[in-house]
Amino acid sequence: MGAWILRENPVRPLNRDLGKSGHSLQPKNARNLPLNRQVQRKHNLSAENRKKYSWLKKFWRFLDYLPEVVLGATVLIMTVTIFAQVVFRYVFNSAIYWADEFAVLVFAWMIFSGTVVATKYNEHLSVDTFIRMLPKRFQIVVTITTNVAIFMVIVLLFIEGLALTQKTAGLNYPAMEISRAFLYISIPLTTPLMGIYLLRTIIRDLRQLVGSQKR
Repeated sequence: MGAWILRENPVRPLNRDLGKSGHSLQPKNARNLPLNRQVQRKHNLSAENRKKYSWLKKFWRFLDYLPEVVLGATVLIMTVTIFAQVVFRYVFNSAIYWADEFAVLVFAWMIFSGTVVATKYNEHLSVDTFIRMLPKRFQIVVTITTNVAIFMVIVLLFIEGLALTQKTAGLNYPAMEISRAFLYISIPLTTPLMGIYLLRTIIRDLRQLVGSQKR
């Protein structure tokens, strides 16, 4: 009788991880701890990347608005300066002696800021009568080639603008008594933005060309 009881109810080995009910005493999510740590690590990395990308987006947004703000400010300043010069000369018979030099200085900044804005929206004047007669793919190729040539000219302008700024750093305006480098530094400060916007246009056209070839 006792042997039959032992055969029917064998003694189970003691398991520290099992309770009275036969279930594990470890936490339910013990096996998932490495997975949870990986998920948490990926979440932290994604949060850090979002912060980096948010600062990058803010920087690019600032660059997008900067030329237009400078252009608007220079137009306003030059208009007010010339208007004040006319009023003082013909109404009060007392001209502002530095107004002409200052207007020329602001005018140079206005021209190059406007060039940056035109490059950003790809609105420079061009004669495209012959290009429109070509197939769509060849139109894109000609546009890319033209933009690459313009980009090389922009690089040359940047180099020569730096050299011209250095040469005129010791020359002063007679009336304003400030360095003429403030005029010529507008070239090396605006040409990088032209290059950035032009590269963006070239990359967009290249993607369009690749997409047309896949079709």
